[in-house]
Amino acid sequence: MIFGNGREAGVVTGSMIRFRAGTGAATLTSGKVLIASAWWVHNDAHTYGELFDPATGQFTATGALQTSRASAYVVPLQDGGALVMGGTLPTGGAMDGRVERFDPVDGSFTGVQELLFEGEPGWRTYGGNLPVDDLRLADGRFVNVATRTVAGVIETILITVDPVSGAIAKLPMQPSLPNGSAVNFYSPPVVSADGTEVFLLGNRTGTSPTEYLVARVRVATGRVIIPEVEGGFAGYYPSYAAMASLSEGRLLIAGGTTGNNFQAVAGTRVVIPGEDEPEIPALTVGLLNDVPGQPLLRVSWPQGGKEVVLEETGQLGAAWETVTAVRVVEDGWIRVTLPIVSDAPHRFLRVRGE
Repeated sequence: MIFGNGREAGVVTGSMIRFRAGTGAATLTSGKVLIASAWWVHNDAHTYGELFDPATGQFTATGALQTSRASAYVVPLQDGGALVMGGTLPTGGAMDGRVERFDPVDGSFTGVQELLFEGEPGWRTYGGNLPVDDLRLADGRFVNVATRTVAGVIETILITVDPVSGAIAKLPMQPSLPNGSAVNFYSPPVVSADGTEVFLLGNRTGTSPTEYLVARVRVATGRVIIPEVEGGFAGYYPSYAAMASLSEGRLLIAGGTTGNNFQAVAGTRVVIPGEDEPEIPALTVGLLNDVPGQPLLRVSWPQGGKEVVLEETGQLGAAWETVTAVRVVEDGWIRVTLPIVSDAPHRFLRVRGE
């Protein structure tokens, strides 16, 4: 069915060639919609795609996928094609990292890479239930979550897909998203209305499953903000909830379960994601003395003339440059990287405001 165009009800279209659920889809530059992958083995829909033409309301067959899958992540490309990646095996279970490209000219699929990132097996992504256009950033790239399990612990990153080049890359973040020993993240991510931020719903490991947190990632700087205080639902879990971006930076969290995915609830929350710490201006670091093994350093802000003194001593070089604090890591403390003009290695040091 098609919704929109001022109609109150959906308009019935033609039937798909293969019945399917748990699929991925994307609108191509031609205006047609590529549908690829499917859940379970009722038929061979997990191995085939089809194209929907909104002008005629009809579906046409494509060639076979290189890899059978369900819930694929389908990303449209500027040249009219698409990349198909991720998802799960048709009957459940982890999907490998193989990526294939759809050719709109002959309707074929061709493998383009065996792994999401060369030399890094285990990274996987998932199409989820969010329209791919809702995952478009302000700069035109598409974003999604990727995970892998290392020594039994889940690692989570954000990946981007460039629709011009088709390049898949990790979104640089500072600090990195915590792994599963600290936070369990739910996918898919949500992009802010202006395309400059990405939000992830999750739960701190070891806390009540009724609690949640919203991690905030600023795309331009890669800064990750995770609130110290979480929200909570009364009596049910948000792990199967949906999250959407609203106006004025707010987020809607809707749904959830009572602990069983067959026992859905109708609860909702509107939340305002945590704000970042104030931006810290560049710091100037000077050497006050050169006592062997115990140099005393002074760190000054160019604004306000505030001075701080390094609490840590050690064998440091005597020449220093202007540096930038990364972020406040605890009350009153700042973590900075000091570029040492010597043969000594760079070090992470802490400074405390006086």
